[in-house]
Amino acid sequence: MTSIALGSVAKPGTHAQGDRIGSSPRQIRICHHLPHRLRLGFQPPLDVEGRLQIHAALEQRWPSLAWRDINKGQGIVIRSGGDQLCANQLLETVQAALTQPRVHRVAPPPSRWHQAQDQLRQGSIKLFLGLAVAGWVLPVLPGTPFFLVAWWLGWRPPSKPPGSEATGLGPLEQELKNPATR
Repeated sequence: MTSIALGSVAKPGTHAQGDRIGSSPRQIRICHHLPHRLRLGFQPPLDVEGRLQIHAALEQRWPSLAWRDINKGQGIVIRSGGDQLCANQLLETVQAALTQPRVHRVAPPPSRWHQAQDQLRQGSIKLFLGLAVAGWVLPVLPGTPFFLVAWWLGWRPPSKPPGSEATGLGPLEQELKNPATR
């Protein structure tokens, strides 16, 4: 059984250089090795992010291999259809995947369903704001609940541009007030 430690062993009173500050170094061990199958064990168990990094690295380097997580992140089983597996190369790939920084992927574009939901939400905001304004004009219709529902749906008043003054005057009123700009 081969065991490799990721990160350095910390001296007493210092932090270990593992995945997180204060965590112990990650141990990767070969639990089982056959010509077409390799089982790796991790101590401490991998989190979801670590598993995704390993999956991305294996998929990029060896797309013909099949793998699956076992025991809630405590290990991974890698198998090939016909080729023999080189345990050292696979171990190096797993180590490299766990030591590289986190990858930020681009968010996928919104689906038609999400676009329809957003349009419906925007339409509802406009409707409730219209009812709220009508509630201020008509004494029978209350306006505040409609403003609250529009706020809950995500409506926010427009922010002022960075160069505008806090005088409360519009652009025409400012021009009339300041005759030097004519």
